[in-house]
Amino acid sequence: MQDYSNTTPTKGKHLTYQDSLNIERWHNKEGMSNQAIARLLNKVHGTIDNENKRGTIQLKLR
Repeated sequence: MQDYSNTTPTKGKHLTYQDSLNIERWHNKEGMSNQAIARLLNKVHGTIDNENKRGTIQLKLR
């Protein structure tokens, strides 16, 4: 029987616009780390880091 659960990180997939908004909100307003955000989105933490470096999301400087 094949398992269709979505518990493994998705590799090679783009983040959606909603994902970017969530990253921005969680990072800026809730002060979450990249690893915590990645767990919530079921992505690899490097993906979140790349989005930050790429500048596709607006991060508040502390």
